[in-house]
Amino acid sequence: MSKQKSKRQSTKGSRAARKKDKTHPHAYFDAAIPFAFFGESDTAFTFLKKALGRGFRECSWLRGWAFSKLRKDKRWPAILERCEANLRAYLKSVNAELFHMHERYRNEGYKQNLDPSVRERRNARRRKQVGKMLDSGALKAADDFERAASILCHGPDSSDHQLARELALKALKLDPKNVGAKVVAAVAKDRYLLSIGKPQMYGTQFDYVRGNEILREPYDLKAITDQEREKWCGSFICKMIKSAYENSEARKRESKKPGARRSRKARR
Repeated sequence: MSKQKSKRQSTKGSRAARKKDKTHPHAYFDAAIPFAFFGESDTAFTFLKKALGRGFRECSWLRGWAFSKLRKDKRWPAILERCEANLRAYLKSVNAELFHMHERYRNEGYKQNLDPSVRERRNARRRKQVGKMLDSGALKAADDFERAASILCHGPDSSDHQLARELALKALKLDPKNVGAKVVAAVAKDRYLLSIGKPQMYGTQFDYVRGNEILREPYDLKAITDQEREKWCGSFICKMIKSAYENSEARKRESKKPGARRSRKARR
């Protein structure tokens, strides 16, 4: 793909990002990325300032490769300072201990080389700490309950999944616009259903076969409508679910063809 064509597509993606939700800071942050990458500094800084004016506080995201050119600009320190100020103000409104715990939990999720046993020991300690916070009444804000739900959601027991779902719904009751809580509620429901041997209904749980995402079985996507699924999971995740579903169904059809079992053995 030529640089010019790539730039056109990125600019189109930037416009789409702004249309997502003009009140949300992430929409303007997403819009800034292609302009920052292609060196259109003035436009990138304009969108970053709009994101910061709406409370953008994910300062670690500003260290991404897309902003390497902007970091040489004399205007960059002011962007970082404003982001850090937003974060300090935000931390006064939530449980700061849980915020930092969740940040570590989320960052470790991207580390593919982390020993699974080490990961699980750390997550078990986090789930225990979340339980203590709930018992002591230390969680108050919608974002607190969303983060607690996110940590509990990936626990090993159905009781973890049930509690995660309840906490995510509590977050939504406090803040109906909390998109993350909707996703966690859907994920928790699917994980709970699978843990008791029933089909997942949203389709948020995937497996990987030869590099392709497929739905973890059993699944029944007809249990809810596509509109209901998009309401909880959002359009981006729904596209992933649709693709995984199509891969799963194609794999099932392939397995029913005469000689399929023999050919699979041959591939091994």
